[in-house]
Amino acid sequence: MLRKYTQLNQSILTRKANSSFFSKSNKVWATKRKHLSAAFYKDKINQILRGAVVIANKRVKLWLRLIEEGEPVVNLNKEMNDLIDDVVQICVFGQSSLKKSLVFKKNGQETVVSLGRFIRLLSEKIFSRFASLFRLFTNIFDYAALNKQEREDFDNAKYLREFTKGLIDERRKEMEKPDFQSQGDFLTLILQDSYFQDDKDIIDEVMGFMTASNVTTSIAMTNIIFYLTKSQESFRKVREEFRSVLKVEKSVTALTDLQWADLLSYENLNMCNYLIYCINETMRIDPSSRLSTNHVFTEKITIGGISILPETDWHINFYYLQNNPKEWIQPEQFIPERFDPQSPYYLTPAGKKRSTFSFGPFFGGRRICLGKTFAENLMRCLVQVIVNQIDFEFEDKELEKRKPINSMLQDEPCFKFRLKRYKQN
Repeated sequence: MLRKYTQLNQSILTRKANSSFFSKSNKVWATKRKHLSAAFYKDKINQILRGAVVIANKRVKLWLRLIEEGEPVVNLNKEMNDLIDDVVQICVFGQSSLKKSLVFKKNGQETVVSLGRFIRLLSEKIFSRFASLFRLFTNIFDYAALNKQEREDFDNAKYLREFTKGLIDERRKEMEKPDFQSQGDFLTLILQDSYFQDDKDIIDEVMGFMTASNVTTSIAMTNIIFYLTKSQESFRKVREEFRSVLKVEKSVTALTDLQWADLLSYENLNMCNYLIYCINETMRIDPSSRLSTNHVFTEKITIGGISILPETDWHINFYYLQNNPKEWIQPEQFIPERFDPQSPYYLTPAGKKRSTFSFGPFFGGRRICLGKTFAENLMRCLVQVIVNQIDFEFEDKELEKRKPINSMLQDEPCFKFRLKRYKQN
């Protein structure tokens, strides 16, 4: 099924184009990936984080206003979706493109939505296309719309590509101005790279990055806040580490965006070990994507005595690997210390070193997620800005007993939380 999703996603979004997100591992793919990786060097990450701080603080100020006005109950999933929409738009398109809206068609109705929401809705529609046996077992009609709903899918995808082309044209005009300054965004970096000459390739890479980063990161952010709220001891340790490791002595309410940005640099965030443990533990116990996309071998291979033919689909069950009771002590429990090399939880139940394959939310090897460093540091930055200014409580008390599945390609659950102003002791 996952291979079919990739085919249908490619057929609608890229129209058989050669996006690095769908291409086979070959010399062309490797060269393209090498050029794209420049967007995620440390200096570029620091530029991205400075923009993320500004957006996160705007969201925090909005929440503080809701608290003052007596309306502190929110759907955390929606709030994180909106936050990541804004941050990812800035990272991909730059400050001038913030808050771009699109018109999404569904069942004959048109709705104005954010770019991130548009991509999520379109991905859901693509997934629904192969739910029938007809779609699963034939490729003949992958590139054809067979009914009104599918025509809307193709119209939406065409509109998204035209919208992205418009942003590319806008950026090219901006870059022609003598006073233009790059903000380190993904689009500008690609346009400045002579390797990318074809607009179709540029559109594919931009849309691929948007699709890959937006949904998974917003899901992970909701899950992180959920588990920290449920584990108040972990919440306390994250806040204490922020003040002790980053030497924050005055109240954070007195910090400007510039001071926040200086505090939450790439280098400083990587010193906050306990926060990193909490984020890793969240991605372990509740990965944003429980299964990988499909993979194939290009030649026959034998693994564990089983022969696998070329082009045979296989995928990785991240959820099982990361909750394997043979590899993890009490895998059903949220225990950030299991990523601390000094903790007994760092080992398997048998007291041995865990397999390197037991944790891999970003996959690994040659096909490791290109935006891994971007996503990790973005989450670390956003969590610090949020949790050191806002307290969270479960408004829906059922959340204390059971957490709904919050994962890609599943119905988006509602997480009702009550916001409070965090007051440092």
